[in-house]
Amino acid sequence: MPQFFGGPYPFAQTGDVAAARGRDFSASQFLSDEGVQYSKSFPAGTIFLTIAAVIAATAISATETYCTDSVVGVVPKDPSDVDYLEYTLRFTRPYLEFEVATQTAQKNINLEVLRPLTIPWPSKEDRDAIAKELAAAESVIRSIEARQAATKQLMHKMLRASFEVPA
Repeated sequence: MPQFFGGPYPFAQTGDVAAARGRDFSASQFLSDEGVQYSKSFPAGTIFLTIAAVIAATAISATETYCTDSVVGVVPKDPSDVDYLEYTLRFTRPYLEFEVATQTAQKNINLEVLRPLTIPWPSKEDRDAIAKELAAAESVIRSIEARQAATKQLMHKMLRASFEVPA
């Protein structure tokens, strides 16, 4: 329904969550005032988890965001645990996708599968340390990926220049 879209309210969809990594989530569609009446709102700092087609992809919202029914929102009791919890859920993705999800034409999981999921819960100090170490490692990975992309672009540019026929 087109009247539900085109407004200012971010709308999390499966593809948006799957394309994100941690806190780099951004919505590709936005709801109108009418559209928000039919969607659930989640506060900033919510962990989104996909439950249909793409299983257990995760992302963290930076702003209040609405969700499609193929994405669930997990709101940590303590907002300072959001990174630890997101990394832990991300780690469970292979288990959820290959051992728990239905293996029909379109994979899916539901809240009955997610609610009993056991999350390791060490001390607050350890949760913070784990999240900090994983964030540092992820930062290094992103830096390497950015350099790889820049190198690939340079290689393509050099190849085009090498085989360009002068006019």
